[in-house]
Amino acid sequence: MTGVDIIGALLGQHGPTQAMIPADRTYAGHLPEGVGYPAFVLASVSNVPVGVVKRGAKRRWRGRVQVTAVSTAYDEIDPALRLACAACDEFFGDIAGATEVAVTLGSEGPDFTAGDEPLHLKSQDFLVSYNRVS
Repeated sequence: MTGVDIIGALLGQHGPTQAMIPADRTYAGHLPEGVGYPAFVLASVSNVPVGVVKRGAKRRWRGRVQVTAVSTAYDEIDPALRLACAACDEFFGDIAGATEVAVTLGSEGPDFTAGDEPLHLKSQDFLVSYNRVS
């Protein structure tokens, strides 16, 4: 599991987020063609082990996960990211097969457009630390 799995699970269990962007419109890595909007795209920016020595079978990891809100309507991207923040920020616990997960906000990205439609995009980074069995 990675930080992307963790953030995806947090988004998937948050009712208000699911009301706007259901789990079937949350994608890891890239946005497929022909999807409904708004949508989330999750990407791992970094993922590194913390410390030198493993503690038994577990190792502590720290990563940065970028959540990008994508929509054909500009006025949907900020509310979508606010919901992502509500779902993920300050989470502490076990989820998605990881233990002692801690999530905090990272940096917020700029507004931008892409494609012919055009698509409006904006990102929010989350800092994710967790234990995983390796």
